[in-house]
Amino acid sequence: MNETMNCPVCRETFCTKQDMSLSIHSGNEYNCARCGKFVLCGTLANGFSDSFMTLRRRTVLSHRLRRMQRPDGTPIQIYQEELRTFNLDDPLPSPAQQADSLILWNGDHQAFQAQELEIPDSEVAAWVGSPITSNFQDEGLAWLLQQPQIKVLVKEHDAINGPTSAYVRWLATL
Repeated sequence: MNETMNCPVCRETFCTKQDMSLSIHSGNEYNCARCGKFVLCGTLANGFSDSFMTLRRRTVLSHRLRRMQRPDGTPIQIYQEELRTFNLDDPLPSPAQQADSLILWNGDHQAFQAQELEIPDSEVAAWVGSPITSNFQDEGLAWLLQQPQIKVLVKEHDAINGPTSAYVRWLATL
């Protein structure tokens, strides 16, 4: 049975949780707009302590999980013993790296050059490594979209009520 809740990694709302205690990988499967699909296995099944998982570590893990998403939709499995391989104390991508990732993401998802493309801000925020803020808004992505080099690619930025709350409409003709 699926249950709607806040994501245990990024705390995004509209995350679904499915109990997998009877499967081969005992734990909980999550499907999050920001992080993507993942399974917290074994002792991690119920999430992380706030003392361990700071906002910065949440951002790094969310970024890593989004980048690891598989084309076939198979969720990423995370065990306590493997958590250190995610290098949660590594630095986040710089603003220049985030801008590059944003343009590459757009190119990967655009069918042809002049196509307008609507993208969910939570997904893209995680993809580029935009920080999670204390109010859990994608302020880092909003800042990036306002930068002169990126702003020329953005046709409009409208808020739309829904599970991912906002979309960015691109006009990418580089």
